[in-house]
Amino acid sequence: MANPTFQKLVVLPALTSPVGPTQAATLVSNMAALADCSTAYLKAVTIVSLAFELNGYSGTNYVSPVNMKQLDQDAVSLLGGISLLVNEQNQQIMRLFAAIAWAAAAAKVGSSFTSAYSDVNAILAFSPGLLELPLERLDQMIALLRYRLAVLGA
Repeated sequence: MANPTFQKLVVLPALTSPVGPTQAATLVSNMAALADCSTAYLKAVTIVSLAFELNGYSGTNYVSPVNMKQLDQDAVSLLGGISLLVNEQNQQIMRLFAAIAWAAAAAKVGSSFTSAYSDVNAILAFSPGLLELPLERLDQMIALLRYRLAVLGA
């Protein structure tokens, strides 16, 4: 079975206050680009994006397939005893979080990230094993990456 075809993600304009219509429209557009993604796809996009953002802050480097395996091991070591699954997955919220994670990585890393990873299939190809992991393991990886980013003040 071939991979689904996805729309391209685009860089979110820098946020201003008040937030303008272009910024909101870009976020909504990126969420629409993720509309056909399964829960696992959305979590994989979030994980790869957070890993690139963390590396952009000179945090732990998880941006290689080998290092993604280390991320999985680190997440299980830290969070393996905590249940993170909810009964009903909310696709709209996950699309929002995936789009925001991608935008943050794009803002921090720049064109080297956006030119290589504006396509969901390219993001998924970065670490193909993510889709085979249980959703709870993906949640553990997301939680660990968010913690590491928070510690860096990101």
